[in-house]
Amino acid sequence: MATFTGLPASQSQILCRRSSPPISSPAFVSSPLHFEKQAPVRRLLVLPLKCSSSGPSQDTDTEAETTSTPSSSVSLASSNSTYNWRAGIGAVGIVETAYLSYLKLSGSDAFCPLGGGSCGDVLNSDYALIFGVPLPLLGLIAYVFVTTLSLQLSRKNFPLGISSEKNGRLLLLGSTTSMAAASAYFLYILSTKFEGTSCSYCLMSALLSFSLFFISLKDVGLQELQKVVGLQVCIASLVVATLSTSYSNLRSAPLSAANNDLPYFTTEIRTKSSPFALSLARHLHSIGAKMYGAFWCSHCQEQKQMFGREAAKLLDYVECFPDGYKTGTNMIKACADANLEGFPTWVINGQVLSGDMELEKLAEVSGFELNERKEMEVPDFVYDHDEDLEHRRMLERPSVIECQAQFSYIESTVFLQFGNFIAWITEMVFLSWTRPSPEQQKSCINKSGTFNYDTKYKGATAKPVSCIKEDKELSKDGYLINHARVLVGSGFETYEKGKTALQNWRHFGLDWAFVDPKTPIRNGEKFCVCLKEFLPWVMMPLQVVYVKENTRAKTKKAAASFGFGSGTLQGHLLAGEERFSIELDENDQVWYEVLSFSKPAHFLSFIGYPYVQLRQKYFAHQSTNAVLKHV
Repeated sequence: MATFTGLPASQSQILCRRSSPPISSPAFVSSPLHFEKQAPVRRLLVLPLKCSSSGPSQDTDTEAETTSTPSSSVSLASSNSTYNWRAGIGAVGIVETAYLSYLKLSGSDAFCPLGGGSCGDVLNSDYALIFGVPLPLLGLIAYVFVTTLSLQLSRKNFPLGISSEKNGRLLLLGSTTSMAAASAYFLYILSTKFEGTSCSYCLMSALLSFSLFFISLKDVGLQELQKVVGLQVCIASLVVATLSTSYSNLRSAPLSAANNDLPYFTTEIRTKSSPFALSLARHLHSIGAKMYGAFWCSHCQEQKQMFGREAAKLLDYVECFPDGYKTGTNMIKACADANLEGFPTWVINGQVLSGDMELEKLAEVSGFELNERKEMEVPDFVYDHDEDLEHRRMLERPSVIECQAQFSYIESTVFLQFGNFIAWITEMVFLSWTRPSPEQQKSCINKSGTFNYDTKYKGATAKPVSCIKEDKELSKDGYLINHARVLVGSGFETYEKGKTALQNWRHFGLDWAFVDPKTPIRNGEKFCVCLKEFLPWVMMPLQVVYVKENTRAKTKKAAASFGFGSGTLQGHLLAGEERFSIELDENDQVWYEVLSFSKPAHFLSFIGYPYVQLRQKYFAHQSTNAVLKHV
């Protein structure tokens, strides 16, 4: 067969005449009139001719084969890329479902940093079983199947009797369709049967399943998808019908603090109080400091564990739901009058602190003097005679006491359970199982290195917002812009308070995000933003790239302003830059502004970037509230 690429039809006819005798049969060669009409068009023309074995004919075939090689290479590389993505996402799913399967089979409690005890409520409910089989175990099998099949197809191996790569892709599409359909159904169950409950693992699993499904859709292609769309609908319907049948025989709804009666209960404090914790508790009691909390709040229990058993008894703790909780239950008057925004909440000398606080922070806010700490001695404790015998034996074990001196009870338990499954992640990002200490933050900064984004964008956030949004090169490089500008008050005094809040990192004064308030805001200063997300605390290294302040009205746009920008360093999950600023405009109004551009810089942030964007917007809202508290 002779093949001609990129030649006019008239030229291809001439070449055919050179390489083979004239052929008059219309079944093989078009008429001369047909060639004349098609002459201006350049296309691939394949004619089934019996060519001679002369040299020119062989060269032509060789050139044709060479021409087709690059397109085949591109197709192969693209195919391998989608297989690798599926295998990578599937591996993350294996880690998650393996951990949940271990918890389900061992009866251990789930660690849920964002939802308190909500993850345990979901995992221990009847909805975590499909015909008696643990749901995480079924998810583990599905992720293992998708990951293994993707790796096999990337190596051009066809297991399970698969006859071709095309059939392998269709099998992957069917598998991921069933996973996505199941995830959609579980999200429906979560929103209806567990109203008000937040399950981090459920949301993460849904994200992974939908990611696998969309990658499979793209890999199969639109034309092939049209042929099997009916089959995919049948698969999704079968999955939903199976789950509905399994859940139809449930006798009762699961336990949830949002839609069921929750009787009041107490949680045992197992940590031993240190001399410092005891003295601090006495000091807080003497100045009338109060801690407001709820019996079902995991963060409240963590705060008490920090103080320890003996010191916690000295605190002025206010239980906001002493009679239990159910839908429609209101807090007691003391809590309602305090205008609480969450639990726990400290009120110390008129200052309100939200979230569980480090003891050092409470000492600083309450004015606990250093000389009081030096005079502290270890007191002799007298335990009640009716104390549980097993608990006594536990206290007598030195190894347990040492462990409890370093970690809270909940965090140490999670460390033992979860550490084996995500140890590999600790080598990729900066993590801490407890609230990061200054030493841990310093270590993170020392290991962070240089900026992880293009230095040509260094200081770009100092430009007006309109300029950044119109920067096509920034968008071309994959950066997305996040911007929030909120009116926080009026007058020069409010502006000065807002400026002081930024200088002391009050805009990061959140229970799930903070920066060491002692960090000076100056050009070149490195610091850590500490966040509590799906994983334990994550430390994000950054560096201040500029500080700008206008103290007098030089333009009509601003009477006074203060702001600074910081760029991400190596080890940060994102790559980009962020600016925080406070501005007093010509109308005497004070504005707080957050501006950033970023893109994923790590595998985890890449697969979860839609969630990252939502968290950025949520942070802007929470940060504004934090600033408002100080203006």
